[in-house]
Amino acid sequence: MIKFLSTFFPSLSRLLSETTTSDHQEITDCTAFLETGDYEKAIKAGKLAIKKYPKDPKGYRCLGRVYPFVMQFDLAYENLKKAEKLTNNNGDLIDLYKEIGELLFWMSHRKDRLDDALSYFNKALALASVSNITGVQAGILHNVAKVYLYKGDIDKALLYFKMSLSLQTDEKEKVPTYENIIIAYKEKGDYQKVDEYLQKIIEIYEKYGDSHDVAKHKLDSGDIYRGIKDYENAEKYIAEGIEDAKKIGNKHLEAVGYWNLGKLYRDKGDKETARKFYTLASDFFKSIGNEGTAWFILKEMEEL
Repeated sequence: MIKFLSTFFPSLSRLLSETTTSDHQEITDCTAFLETGDYEKAIKAGKLAIKKYPKDPKGYRCLGRVYPFVMQFDLAYENLKKAEKLTNNNGDLIDLYKEIGELLFWMSHRKDRLDDALSYFNKALALASVSNITGVQAGILHNVAKVYLYKGDIDKALLYFKMSLSLQTDEKEKVPTYENIIIAYKEKGDYQKVDEYLQKIIEIYEKYGDSHDVAKHKLDSGDIYRGIKDYENAEKYIAEGIEDAKKIGNKHLEAVGYWNLGKLYRDKGDKETARKFYTLASDFFKSIGNEGTAWFILKEMEEL
């Protein structure tokens, strides 16, 4: 839930940057309380803002951003729509269309709003294209692709993900798109492409010195190779991931690596070695206080 909110709504630092000294105090308060996570006070300030200044879209927009954090998605939508009607600045409209699209995408788990989400993303994309805002276009195309992925239209999702990539200039910012492309190729069963994009991610993290993510994605690569029964490459990547995790002292990733080895040997039919790594993984998770995962691993081992 929080991942969705942090991914789709503008960063809270940006929310603050959008408020100016000319903004009404209630709007400034709403945004500030949202940043600190005091949603009750943010809602109170937002309601006061729209009561005192019903023609100012910023009050409605702040409420539209707060309500998802308290699971009030219909109220969020209602307030963002009111903000839309009061907004005539293209830059603000692009952001609003994106936010409404993302909200509708999230609401699709209980209502079929995916087509509505696409409609708003397309509105945002049209305005961003006219304004020639390349970075914004890339983000919107990424969101369109995610909707198609959710709808099960994998080929169209891949098309839009790759269109988004073509507009991205920062290597590190390409990683989330690569990760979603990996999900799409997994759905298609194209594990060679999955590995190709995993390697792209690993190369980026190695280049920029992010040892944690290098280890994580090596473990992911190994588990994918296990899934396609390429056991030699599976063991290679899992072993490398474990060694990288050891070097940075990340016991969680090390435990994941041992768990992956347990599954690898299980799939190879070597139950004795599988039990050894399952037990080691469970012990590691216990040592870092993750009793739930430790228990789950032991239950999985019972099925050998």
